[in-house]
Amino acid sequence: MVFSATQCTTKKKVIIKSIKNFFATTYSAKCVLREIYIMRKLTQMKNNNHTVKLLDIFITENFGKGNEMIFLVMDF
Repeated sequence: MVFSATQCTTKKKVIIKSIKNFFATTYSAKCVLREIYIMRKLTQMKNNNHTVKLLDIFITENFGKGNEMIFLVMDF
């Protein structure tokens, strides 16, 4: 699921993508980790105006218990 939000400190609009049970299978874990890796590389590129910038990553506290969620925070 994807949500729109406002960052409290900067008052900028951000996008939050939530992914749940991403470690359910090896395939889904690899896909999520690959997405994060590519987004981080694209965020570090100068003059990249064609993709969103990855600002932060949050993982729920119940990590490793089968119902974990990861949140990717990106520029709007």
